[in-house]
Amino acid sequence: MGPLAWIVLIVSVAAIGFFLRSQYERDQLVTTEYTISVDDLSPEFDGMRIVYLTDLHDKEFGPENQRLIEEIRAVKPDMVLVGGDTPVVRNHKPSSVRQTVLLMKKLSKEYPVYYGYGNHELRLKTGDIHEETYQELICGLREADVRVLDDCSVTLHGSRGSLTVTGLTMPRAAYPKCHKEPLEGNMIERKVGVIPAGDTRILMAHTPLYREEYAAWGAEVTLCGHYHGGTINLPLLGGVMSPDYHLFPGICRGRYETEGKTMIVSGGLGTHSINIRFGNKPEIVLLKLICRKEANK
Repeated sequence: MGPLAWIVLIVSVAAIGFFLRSQYERDQLVTTEYTISVDDLSPEFDGMRIVYLTDLHDKEFGPENQRLIEEIRAVKPDMVLVGGDTPVVRNHKPSSVRQTVLLMKKLSKEYPVYYGYGNHELRLKTGDIHEETYQELICGLREADVRVLDDCSVTLHGSRGSLTVTGLTMPRAAYPKCHKEPLEGNMIERKVGVIPAGDTRILMAHTPLYREEYAAWGAEVTLCGHYHGGTINLPLLGGVMSPDYHLFPGICRGRYETEGKTMIVSGGLGTHSINIRFGNKPEIVLLKLICRKEANK
């Protein structure tokens, strides 16, 4: 066998191995825990455990996502936050929200569930061909007693301060291909308001592209997704590509600090147009809130 044939054979075997590994990884689940220290956190929220899910894209882990639900039960959360892109919405094609609604109904029987929008929910909301599907989603979430945070907040009041979860629905311009579009001045404040004094704020904002803007707004914790963990995660180089075709974006998955504020980027749970995961298992994020004064003892 000549050199060219050997090269073809080696490349073919490597490609087959790559896709088999990718198929295996897409069906795995990992839970990543982050401890978040917050100044003067009210005692009622000290030790609170929050599960964050994003970018499921109609993926099922077991029949009706039973494996996913069992993994969530295992970490005993006090609430579940959903960061968007739970369904798959394709331009000019019918979409379904059946799996999304079914999962939310199951979760809401056990936990308070707060649902923020990603770019796929935004397509449902703003696309004429998806109007009936959007109404199906909204009605299903209401029937499940899931609180939808579409440019709005929910506040839990404690004895020495409050905890507010805000869902920021980023506009279509915030999902540009291959580059970053600047946000209009004070856009975040205009959409969701300012942070009151003494309020601990968790912000769900689907794309991590605007980490500086989120930090400037002032949330202690910003929860993002959208980048699917970079699709392919390579040693030393990290994630290779976001769904918006940003190459090696560097903020695909993990914890990032900006001006004393924390941004958590989930690797997400499913895939979409690029049906690949490599070095990048589907991820459940678990947040544990603790008072910074307690953490320093």
